[in-house]
Amino acid sequence: MHFTIYSPSRTGSHLIAKNIQNKLNATVVQLYRYEDKLDDSQSSNSICIRNRRRDTFSQTLSEVLNYIHNNHNRYTYQILKPQNLDITLFRNLYIKNLKFFKDIDTSIFQKTVDIYFEDVISDPYYLFNQLGYNIVTDYSLCQKSPYDYNSIVTNIPELKKIANRIDLLHKNNIKY
Repeated sequence: MHFTIYSPSRTGSHLIAKNIQNKLNATVVQLYRYEDKLDDSQSSNSICIRNRRRDTFSQTLSEVLNYIHNNHNRYTYQILKPQNLDITLFRNLYIKNLKFFKDIDTSIFQKTVDIYFEDVISDPYYLFNQLGYNIVTDYSLCQKSPYDYNSIVTNIPELKKIANRIDLLHKNNIKY
């Protein structure tokens, strides 16, 4: 069995991949850019997982913090001082996260399933139920981020306004 996980980043894809590998003994390919492609032999026999987050704002804050401190998969547990996040970096990553799945052709896969980070975290059966199994997610396979962006990011209100504007433009199909 083969799975392909598309993830724009900070969506729990490592947790999902490790669980699928361990519990289903399956092959997993993780793709983090919409430009990443599989050859036809990989995709036609693969189940596509579009790994999403319902809360794009939190996803982007987490991504910016990890980008700044280079803590993508292994956390250093360094103390992060309160700081303003770069508005341009935040804006660019927020737009990337909103548009990530737009140009991915899922018709080449055997099956496509949307998996939401928030649901994986809140319900130990959710991940595998979405895939047709009654198996519990093993949360010990990955580290949870030790960082709380609310205590680190000092310009959250400003970033929230930017995100709300982008969401409005996105919802109304207006270029931003």
